[in-house]
Amino acid sequence: MIQFPFFLISIFSLLSLLNAASLIPDTCSEIVHSDRNVEYDFCVKVLVSDPGSATATTVAQLGSISFQLGLSETKTISSKIGTLLQDPKLDPSDKDALKSCSGIYLEAQKDLEEGLKAFKSGDYSKANKMANGAVIVPTACEFMFAQSPLSKENDYFFQLAAISLDFTDLLSKLLDRTISPSLLAKWLTSQLRCIWMHSKARNLVTDTCMKISKADPENIKYGFCVKTFGSDPRSTKASSVDELVDISFNLTSSKSKSITSTINQVLLKDPKFDPFARSALETCSDLYSDGLDDLQTGLEALKGGDFPTAMSRVSAALDNGPDCEDTFKEKEGEVSPLTKENDEYFHLAVISLSLTVLLKK
Repeated sequence: MIQFPFFLISIFSLLSLLNAASLIPDTCSEIVHSDRNVEYDFCVKVLVSDPGSATATTVAQLGSISFQLGLSETKTISSKIGTLLQDPKLDPSDKDALKSCSGIYLEAQKDLEEGLKAFKSGDYSKANKMANGAVIVPTACEFMFAQSPLSKENDYFFQLAAISLDFTDLLSKLLDRTISPSLLAKWLTSQLRCIWMHSKARNLVTDTCMKISKADPENIKYGFCVKTFGSDPRSTKASSVDELVDISFNLTSSKSKSITSTINQVLLKDPKFDPFARSALETCSDLYSDGLDDLQTGLEALKGGDFPTAMSRVSAALDNGPDCEDTFKEKEGEVSPLTKENDEYFHLAVISLSLTVLLKK
């Protein structure tokens, strides 16, 4: 057997052959260090809960276990959704939301099944892509409700999927212990750089979210901010606040387009809305259409260094959510069908505005 230099043996131990007694705690420490979305105690507890972890001797084996745990949880959540849908007293809006969640959790199940196969075969790039698809599902599900009956399950699955994603970052390919020392050194260098880049991007997101949530704690929640950027794969490669700003503006614009589409393609075609509600919906559609122009102009101004125009445009777009909601309040007893969407849009726009202010400083 080839004798590797001591420093290579040390790194190799980290990546694939940690001592069995400390494999889980050491691996979880490494994961938590690079991903603040994952809690150390949760990571250890959930991996230990699987009987297979007792005989695991490599990080790759633990990674497979994490995918299996996530896959099992999608089935558990789908089962609970099925039970909730049987409730005859279920609110129609919650019923629609549950059906939507059922659909995306089914997609998450397929992603993790494919991701597990890729992970076991050593295709960590594909496994990463599949885990990325699964990790955004709980957040998407949560936002479908005014008051989610799946908050606990969504949070649990989010951390499970995040751990699986982190394992794909730790192992971009299986190490061949018969590889020459020179090739191994080159591979390890590229691997560590990859891990460092992912860690740096995550730290950028978490640090930036920490700054803006502290500056505006009433309107920006740290967890929402981190999950928002986590829903966009580009954030894993972001190396500057400028890139996060671009991502933020795009996410806010996408939400505006989504709401406009929902209004025009779904709500306005629903006969249950009376003339007042239809008029309010049309007003909201106009607001969000104008908001798209404001966001586009604001981003262009920001890239050109015109901060006053950028802030003015984003501030105008920011008002669309509250203004839409207020339109329905003009008639006593009228209930907005867009409360959840307006609220999410508002918080997305606040992040865009806060990042604009951060860049200006």
